[in-house]
Amino acid sequence: MSAENSSVQCLERAFDIVGIICEKGTGVGITEIAQRLELPKSTVHRIMQTLHAKGYVYHNKKGRVYSLGVEALKLGFSAAEHLPMVSRAKPHMEYLSQKYSEYVVLAVMRNNSIFIITNYMGSYSTTFFSNDQQTHNNDSYRPAVMHCIMAYNNKEKNKHYLEKYLQNQKHRGLTKKAIYTIDAFEERLQKVRERGYDIEDGEFRDDEVCYAVPITGMDGSVEAALSIFGTRNRILQFRAEDILRDLKLSSDNISQQK
Repeated sequence: MSAENSSVQCLERAFDIVGIICEKGTGVGITEIAQRLELPKSTVHRIMQTLHAKGYVYHNKKGRVYSLGVEALKLGFSAAEHLPMVSRAKPHMEYLSQKYSEYVVLAVMRNNSIFIITNYMGSYSTTFFSNDQQTHNNDSYRPAVMHCIMAYNNKEKNKHYLEKYLQNQKHRGLTKKAIYTIDAFEERLQKVRERGYDIEDGEFRDDEVCYAVPITGMDGSVEAALSIFGTRNRILQFRAEDILRDLKLSSDNISQQK
């Protein structure tokens, strides 16, 4: 193998390793990574040493596991902040949050499981990442948001992810109003397709209501959801049709392919 090919292969392996660490979330050891990639532990260890030296992974020596480092996080946050969809969404989110004095969330789906979240409250925003191993009490995985994104996925893609999502659903601590069966879920997704929005009332948290609408990406497919949520006694001071009208108008502007 030439030196050039060897360098490319090493780079591919490094990206594979970072992907596994990101997917795991809680930290992963060299043995597990080596098994998943079918590589010698010595090879994985050498790559890890380089990633650690560059700040892309953090080594917990006590637990002998690796997690994402500061440099990897900086790349992720930079990518999230500069997504065209996020840039278009920010002024609309700030407007909605100030008008209704509630949280407004943009959830963008990537690779079936990774979410980039921009969360607005007034003019203050936060951005964070999540995957489907970190769904407990997580606003990026609240039912209305997931319904709006999954309703427009193709059936084969949806079936695989739906089973995984419902499996996690049972361990998320949701309320009794939440959906736990495939039939009920598919019926709910059909309603979303018919109405173009979803309303969640007490499914994620007993005292919260959430309104969500889908957002299309550059290729016309739905890859994000815009939502607003708050406690029932506050958000129900406004008419649902007014909130949904504003959300849909914002979604149309954010979805424009420019």
